[in-house]
Amino acid sequence: MDSVVAASNAPSLDRLIHPLRGWPAALLWIALSGSAHAAEHDARTGWLPAEPVVKPLMAATSEAVNELSFSRFRRDGTEVTLGNGKLGLEFGFYGWQHEQSITQIGLMASTQSQFNMSTSSDVLVNTDYFLAIPLLWRGGPWEIRMRLLHQSSHLGDEFLLSGNAPERKNLSYEALDLLAAYHPAPGWRLYVTGGYIIASDLDEIGNVGGGGGVEYLSPNPVWGRAHWVTAFNTNATEAFESDMQVRLISGLRIASDTVAGNALTIAAQGFTGPIPFGQFFSDSATYYGFALFFERF
Repeated sequence: MDSVVAASNAPSLDRLIHPLRGWPAALLWIALSGSAHAAEHDARTGWLPAEPVVKPLMAATSEAVNELSFSRFRRDGTEVTLGNGKLGLEFGFYGWQHEQSITQIGLMASTQSQFNMSTSSDVLVNTDYFLAIPLLWRGGPWEIRMRLLHQSSHLGDEFLLSGNAPERKNLSYEALDLLAAYHPAPGWRLYVTGGYIIASDLDEIGNVGGGGGVEYLSPNPVWGRAHWVTAFNTNATEAFESDMQVRLISGLRIASDTVAGNALTIAAQGFTGPIPFGQFFSDSATYYGFALFFERF
């Protein structure tokens, strides 16, 4: 009798299992909700966004690109082999979306150095340092970038002691820098740039500058995972007087098959105009060679 009573007072197996029947559906709903939220989240928004809404210009000087190039450099009838190494970082602090546009604020840092490869010790010629606080905006096919930009330039010690260096100038300035770009079709970017120097230790560089250019990245691969890429940039400032810098880059951009955004570009390049390496801005030169670009987004 006691066993029968105990059995009747014990919860039935069905009543024990029934509350648990909803758990699989609940867990599935939570998982799907999380996945949907992750899918809806834009990598360009929120704290420490993973991708900038305005990517650096490939062929311009004061940009956060990672580049290694070797060129035949010709100036005043003298020709040398020049190595150029450039390291850049574009780091976003925060990005927010308003209707169909996205705005970001962050930090940009870049350094570039030139080496005379025609000397036995590959003499360091010049190093430029760039630091900027960029405000980036993207809305549909339009892009705008505003920066408070600092640049300083320094000649290499061995180059200074060689007796071939120009008179050292204290090239250091702060400028307001503007980029406006438009994407008329997939793969294309047309842009104009402008700048105004607000503080400088060197009066002869003037205050006003600007330029423009075009970039093209083929939407579809032209060979394996390689896309065709071409960049053309022009730039002029008061310091250049009536002359203009012109640089053309063209080659193949090979995308990573495991990490989205990683890519290696192998390109030919050519340049003419006022020298884009800090201390030499008052002289003109031409160079041609090849360049490697290492992208991380």
